[in-house]
Amino acid sequence: MEDFSLMKQHLQEKEELISTLRAELRQTQEEQDAQLEELKTLQQQYLLRNREVIELLPLKAQLQEYQEQAETMQMMQEELRRESLAWQQELHQLRMEKNTWKLQEKRIKEQYTMAIKDKDKQLSHLQSLLWSSSQSQILSAQYQRQLLEEKNTLSIQLSDVSQSPHKSQHHSSDLSKHCAVLERQVQEL
Repeated sequence: MEDFSLMKQHLQEKEELISTLRAELRQTQEEQDAQLEELKTLQQQYLLRNREVIELLPLKAQLQEYQEQAETMQMMQEELRRESLAWQQELHQLRMEKNTWKLQEKRIKEQYTMAIKDKDKQLSHLQSLLWSSSQSQILSAQYQRQLLEEKNTLSIQLSDVSQSPHKSQHHSSDLSKHCAVLERQVQEL
């Protein structure tokens, strides 16, 4: 009887152990199922994220293309700004040169005008000398013609002075010297 009691007790313990093991197994299964659900959810999220990334790839490429275009446009704008500054400086230089040429042209025109007035005086003086001297009429007529021609030449050159002011100034000086020589020669007659 005592053996039977021990056996029964031992059997109860075994049943309790089996029951405990079953409960733990059930709990482990439940935890495993929960983990599987969580894993499925994570897989779905991963697939969704992966799809989103794939969908974003063309947009990312397009964004990079826009950024490159914006950089190119910025470089072009900077180049145009530098060119604009260079053109403005050159335009300012040309305006200054134009003003300088205008001043030179004005001075040379004034010199020509003075030279013509001087030639007129010389011509008047020469004419008075020629009319008072009957011995040198032929010679003085030649000098008179020569001075008139030189005066006309000066007048023509005065109208062309804006084309070559430096040459004209030099030529005017030569003509003034030549007229002075002519006047001395006339006075010696």
